[in-house]
Amino acid sequence: MMNDEPISSGPEGETPTDATILMVAPALITRSFAMLLGGLCFGVWLLMGEAEAWLGGDLPAIASLAPLGVALLAIALRKLWLPSQPQSILFGEESLTLPRSRTSRRSDTLRYEDLRTAVPLVVRREPALVIDTLARTYVYTASDFQHPETWRLVWAEMLERVRARPEGNAHLMRMRQLAELSQEITGERPWFTPRFLIVLAIAFAAQTFLTPSFEVLEHLYAGANSRVMVLEHAQIWRVFTANLLHGGLMHFGINAMGLLFLGTYLERLVGIAPTIVLTLATALAGAVASLYGSDALFSVGISTALFGLLGAYLTLHIRFEKELPPPYRQTRRWWITILGLNVAASLFIPVIDAWGHFGGLFAGIALGFLLLKGRTHFAPPTPGNTLTNVSAAVLVAAFTLAAFFAIHYGSGDHPDDELRIALDLLERIDEPSDAAIAIDLAARWQEQGDITDDRLQGILLDLSQRGIALADEPYLAWRATSTRMALAERIAETNPSRARSIEKDAILDFERFTLAHPGPATWQALAHLLTSHLARTETHLRAEGLPGIRLERLRASGQIQVHLSATPPAPMRIYALSSGQEQDHALITTCIDGASTSPIRTDNPFDDDRVYTGLLSTEASDCSAPGDWKVIPIPPSEAD
Repeated sequence: MMNDEPISSGPEGETPTDATILMVAPALITRSFAMLLGGLCFGVWLLMGEAEAWLGGDLPAIASLAPLGVALLAIALRKLWLPSQPQSILFGEESLTLPRSRTSRRSDTLRYEDLRTAVPLVVRREPALVIDTLARTYVYTASDFQHPETWRLVWAEMLERVRARPEGNAHLMRMRQLAELSQEITGERPWFTPRFLIVLAIAFAAQTFLTPSFEVLEHLYAGANSRVMVLEHAQIWRVFTANLLHGGLMHFGINAMGLLFLGTYLERLVGIAPTIVLTLATALAGAVASLYGSDALFSVGISTALFGLLGAYLTLHIRFEKELPPPYRQTRRWWITILGLNVAASLFIPVIDAWGHFGGLFAGIALGFLLLKGRTHFAPPTPGNTLTNVSAAVLVAAFTLAAFFAIHYGSGDHPDDELRIALDLLERIDEPSDAAIAIDLAARWQEQGDITDDRLQGILLDLSQRGIALADEPYLAWRATSTRMALAERIAETNPSRARSIEKDAILDFERFTLAHPGPATWQALAHLLTSHLARTETHLRAEGLPGIRLERLRASGQIQVHLSATPPAPMRIYALSSGQEQDHALITTCIDGASTSPIRTDNPFDDDRVYTGLLSTEASDCSAPGDWKVIPIPPSEAD
């Protein structure tokens, strides 16, 4: 904060001559831009990790260049955006021209009467002049000029031009009052916001390192909001603790930055106790709205409070737009942009909890008007009234108590609650779009460790079975069947007959999928499945009525000989696995004509010594006499 205001004492009405103050040419790479590049690259890297988790596999190798590509694109765009010549501030007799920033090509011409105030502040740890108008706020730091004290000349020249206008001294007095108000507010260090950010960081660390790595169980044991757990099993503390949790590092980072901005501004504008009430009460309101309105399995995040603070910040502008000092007053364009982007993201991005966001937003607007009730003018915050202070204390105590409940809950095992969540998930799977979620969650759940609860095993089997019935992608079908196979192997230790029944049903369901979705991707998934479990290649899958097959390599001629258990009733296509100790695996397919007699000799597509295992036979009306084998390579990771 800086207070040495250079007010001129010359006679009012004197007209200065025109003046120009040159700014320095912008650098292509600055410290702030480098930090932005780092944030962009880190964000892309996190998104790549989320994409791999969603797709269930590694991205192509070229995807590793995505962060570099984004950085180069940002540098190219900045190069195009930067002005080719240094910007300058122009003072005329009736108006002045201000560049929007040193790095912008655009400038605005303003009348001196349009100036609300000019106030010296510290921005990015260096002296700066903040010039405020109703349409826009301009910020010029000391490093924007060739000499570090040039910003003072800009300030003095501007005030001199304003003083020279009719009623200039009265205008200067209003500008001074607004500048003093800005400096007084900015001088107050926020108390609640930084401490609350530390609490959120501790909660995120505990959630990350002290809970199961599987997302569903992580949210269950960390204390996420859940309709089943809260409304049906009275775990009301989750409505509080869910606001302290986050869905990942990016989620936490975005919310922390938003809270730092809004929390700091609100704390300086309305005070500590009102900010505590606004933050915690709107977080609670958003969580309750999510509880009753959202159909998500779990919901987490302090974005409920962010929207609440945004709503309260909006009420300040509605009530005192012309009285708020810079940099706390935002333009209408800023509000249209921020509200538009956030509303659009809440409505159109599926993973975002719109009910929680809008619940917090409307609660913030309502509480904002309530806290401002009776105030006719904006003034710096004063100690809160008794009701506000008591409300803040009660809310802090309630969130603290809920956190202790969450710690106690997370330190134990709750298999019954796991079962309830699994049942709730099973009831939600009724659309093809739900298949990927069901299959992925069932697979990851069974991979967490030893699942001994028969009821949970049954639900995971049902999830996989329902998922493959709705799936239309070979990878999903393979993963659902592999999950059932893995569960069957566990069940075989205590109930071998049930395990064999599960394996049989799993293979039959996958056969139905392969027949309904023919194609190379399906056959690769089939080969992966049948070679991933022991004793799966003793017999091959075939449609009803088709003969069994057995393949052998003739050492003398090198040909592949196909043995049929019976004469085919119709043309058929057969699929076999070609494998060897040192060779890559491959799926091979060829046609067998109806009424063919066994054995059938075919040319071998490989020159080396391999083992050939029949996998699948399907009817194929387009098949005639045996032809060349078509080779479908199987990546090593899918065949091992």
